[in-house]
Amino acid sequence: MSTHDSYYIPHKAVWPVLATGGLMMTLAGFANHLNGSSIGSGMMLTGFVIFLVMLGLWFALQSTESESGMYNHGVGISYRMGMMWFIFFRSHVLRRFLRCTLVHT
Repeated sequence: MSTHDSYYIPHKAVWPVLATGGLMMTLAGFANHLNGSSIGSGMMLTGFVIFLVMLGLWFALQSTESESGMYNHGVGISYRMGMMWFIFFRSHVLRRFLRCTLVHT
């Protein structure tokens, strides 16, 4: 962890743009595949590979930034709290979905 009290603001990230592009290419390839286009499978696979590579590189960058001491204690707590709330609400949404699905079938 960083010993100074400044708050680390990360540089501009291209990762969300690459993720969006990869997922859009995957969905467009899937749509083409469903419509019988020969390019659909290749397009879908390329988009999925772009997305997976982007995830790996983004996570590697995040772990490098974290391990190099760029974040102070407050940023670490902020990340943990954000993940805790994400998991908490995600589990409630899934529980509500399953309850509604099972009750109405």
